[in-house]
Amino acid sequence: MTTDSVPARGDPRLLLAHSRHLAHRVRLAQRVTWFPLLVLAAVTFAAIPVDRYGHRVVNCRAVGAGEMCEVWHTAAFVYWPLALLLAYMAIAGCYLLVARARGLGTRVLPYVLTGIALAALGTAVGLWVHYHPPTHWLTHPYNHLYGLVGPFGVLPHLVILGSVLLLGGLGFALAQRPWGHR
Repeated sequence: MTTDSVPARGDPRLLLAHSRHLAHRVRLAQRVTWFPLLVLAAVTFAAIPVDRYGHRVVNCRAVGAGEMCEVWHTAAFVYWPLALLLAYMAIAGCYLLVARARGLGTRVLPYVLTGIALAALGTAVGLWVHYHPPTHWLTHPYNHLYGLVGPFGVLPHLVILGSVLLLGGLGFALAQRPWGHR
């Protein structure tokens, strides 16, 4: 990009078109979509051993003629909030470094605060469901809400999520060619 001015020759349409073209070039230069996807893929894959080998609490109780058991991965309650906080900080740092390296300004604080709020919300919902378990887990609406915001899952679920994030990150990295200039 250049800082040289382009004469509009008195044509407001030409000046507006040039302004839009420069704004588009700035947006393209700031785009680092691949990095957040790869960071979140790494966080998801790192959750597999935490989920598999982390401390579990099993509470079983009699329900009617059968038994109902709850399994909680206490390590995940610590891992996910910390991992997401560190991931959002790394993503924000990357965006700032890329923007500064290219001589551009960017706002990252709203995105970091949103990420932290989502991590806190997921943890809060998980803890609330843990301490207020519904009696009919499979049919209760909390199950669906928790499924949307809860970061916990079984190992194949984490492998699928991590793989989708990894493939998306690699796809964006190849499409955006961050190592070359356009």
